[in-house]
Amino acid sequence: MDMNKIAVLTGDIVNSQKNTGESNVRLLAAIQETFIEIEAALEIKILLEMWRGDSFQALVEKPEMAMNIALLFRAGLKSKTESNKDNKSLWDARIGIGIGEMTYKGETVATSNGEAFVNSGTAFDQIEKSRYFLNVLTPWPEVTMELSVSFALADVIITSWSKKQAEAIYLYQLYDNNQVSLAKKMNISQPALQNRINVNGNFYRIDLFLKRFTSLIQAYAN
Repeated sequence: MDMNKIAVLTGDIVNSQKNTGESNVRLLAAIQETFIEIEAALEIKILLEMWRGDSFQALVEKPEMAMNIALLFRAGLKSKTESNKDNKSLWDARIGIGIGEMTYKGETVATSNGEAFVNSGTAFDQIEKSRYFLNVLTPWPEVTMELSVSFALADVIITSWSKKQAEAIYLYQLYDNNQVSLAKKMNISQPALQNRINVNGNFYRIDLFLKRFTSLIQAYAN
């Protein structure tokens, strides 16, 4: 039995009941499209399962990448929001990240189980009791304690992103870390792109946290 650590992301869409008819169809398409884009760009397998239309669970065998995936997913959803939505109504998700062992790998995410699934479900349930959209639970109390504080601070920044900021950060992090070439692709100036990513988007602060998350999980999970 493979007892390596994995990550499970359990989530749902914020205020999904406001999306009806064609809007809901476009939202569901955006969810799947965003996960596919992340999977391809990061060259990582993400096993995704959706139910009730607005809920999902994703399994990632490289737990150190879980926060990056969660961040990219939220940025991607925000950037794909219908153009007539204001910043307060951007598509967004609540995500509970669980890290731990997978004791049984079924044919689907729903039929698999283990510590990571329990931790993810618990982390997600705790979100409803908080004011944040991100939470994490690991097998290591000291790691969970540190990350929980960082997650709360990171969530404030991610939640504040406008559609334009989310789009710039999503494309920058996913495809092109060269701001000059990305600015040309987006048909904006490099200073304007820098403003969206770092000045107002505060991504340089998020990036510090991503690096800390990655190194911390790698150190404990391996």
